[in-house]
Amino acid sequence: MSNNDISGNLPGWDIDITRMYSVSHSILGEMKKGSHFADYVNQIVKSEIISRETIPVIASQLLYKKLDFKYLSFNLETIPDWKLIYQKISKFGLFDIVINYHDQRHGCILINPFQKEHWEAIEAFEANELVVIAVKTKIKALADFENSMLNIIKKMFFDELDIDDADYQKLSGLCSQHSNEKPDEDRFAPANEIAVVETIEKPVQKIIHSTIKYKVQVTNELFHNGNVEAWKNILESYQKKYTGNRVTIFYDGEMVNNINSLFKWGKVKVGNIIYFSVKGDNIKEIARLKQYLSQGASPLFKHFIKKNPGAVLRLF
Repeated sequence: MSNNDISGNLPGWDIDITRMYSVSHSILGEMKKGSHFADYVNQIVKSEIISRETIPVIASQLLYKKLDFKYLSFNLETIPDWKLIYQKISKFGLFDIVINYHDQRHGCILINPFQKEHWEAIEAFEANELVVIAVKTKIKALADFENSMLNIIKKMFFDELDIDDADYQKLSGLCSQHSNEKPDEDRFAPANEIAVVETIEKPVQKIIHSTIKYKVQVTNELFHNGNVEAWKNILESYQKKYTGNRVTIFYDGEMVNNINSLFKWGKVKVGNIIYFSVKGDNIKEIARLKQYLSQGASPLFKHFIKKNPGAVLRLF
């Protein structure tokens, strides 16, 4: 997944637009003074000026749209070795790099990859979690290499970056060559100032967002036909309430096109993990949806299969 609008990945999209603009303006002012986006935002999160849930919105509006940071998002397939990433990324100090890790337990965690303590603050990365990398060059000479920088960092996370990688060698060489150049003072001049003002003045148009993948652990002895029927009824109820949203199911690393395929005796057992994500223009009640799906994957599934023929459960 690359350069998609990921601002709706977590709750927080409903942040007051005027307040969001004010906070973004404050962050921008600190960035112009030399602060790193992750350093300053983590500081105001700690001070409870904003919550972690608002981070995707602010990153989308300020970094991606206003300052034209290039960005790349993906789900982790394996657990990365952050020490190796920290070591390799140190060669690329001529880029402003922000890493947003979406953790199931703590929410959005911002990382300044040049600060070791930011990496140490993460107890442990987990497979299937969402990572969003944002990159912007500090000097014009490297302006054509921002996408290359994104792909190099992604390779680091997937442990696919060989020391002889041609792009890695070329870009690290260029960074070394230009190491004495001072950062462009105007690199944080907003590229889309008018668009932000118009967003405040005009009604917000519907934008399609996608959530991260949420975990649901099977607690029934087997995920059998009753559990499948419960899930079908829960999803039907949610999508009936939020007609612009669609829920996608994932199991064993693959998207499940037909939920009935999960019912094969013994295929999905207690302790197994099923993932789901939501895509739509009005993403709400994710916590409740996860709660019901967890109950539907447990011995409590019977609560979700009792209904009249043709009726839709009113759960949301």
